[in-house]
Amino acid sequence: MYSYLINMDTLFDTSKINLNILKNLKPKEILLSSRSRELSITEEYIQIDNIHEIENGIYFTFHQILSSLDLITIKEYHQLIEDMDQSIDKIYENDKLSSLMDDENSQFYKIIDNIDNILRRKKELIYYNSPFYNGYYTLHSILDRFYEMNNDYIKLFRTFMIRIEQPCSSYNEESSDNEESSDNEESSGNDEELDIDNGDKEVEKICESWTPSFMKISEIKNE
Repeated sequence: MYSYLINMDTLFDTSKINLNILKNLKPKEILLSSRSRELSITEEYIQIDNIHEIENGIYFTFHQILSSLDLITIKEYHQLIEDMDQSIDKIYENDKLSSLMDDENSQFYKIIDNIDNILRRKKELIYYNSPFYNGYYTLHSILDRFYEMNNDYIKLFRTFMIRIEQPCSSYNEESSDNEESSDNEESSGNDEELDIDNGDKEVEKICESWTPSFMKISEIKNE
């Protein structure tokens, strides 16, 4: 639930706009969906020729949000859970959409039922509407705030770890090649030895140069 560690894409933004439309859908309104899965509403009667576009738009909206819940803060998580609950209720209350669910074997009924089941499972995982939810919400609010305040340091540390692995990994490969070369030279009568100690010092220098000042090994040792 740490949204500041990732970049939400336009699909997530589109799904939230769609969800807001569903949440405010009125019983007599007609829901439309474009090929790009963007939902819209109209009060005028329109003969809907392709119900699959509406099914696809609604399916996309809920599953995009459900798959993103673990990547956002608990505050936004809570709000989206409430919005999805309201949206499902509005779908059942809408004249046109509810008529599409009269047959339990219809594709639209199965889609809504599937979404409802997944949403119910998500709520169970966070103890939603249970006596433990307040504690769960408070704990994750603290964690979200902690990571938000220290986000720059977390990014810096992750960058440091990536950078330090590259030269060290490169050195290990070179060391392995040098060892093979040394073995070949020894077999041909050459007694020249590989200076491993000097190689280790070179790696430490490389890694030290990539290290932020507050993480440098030499400064820690001097302290």
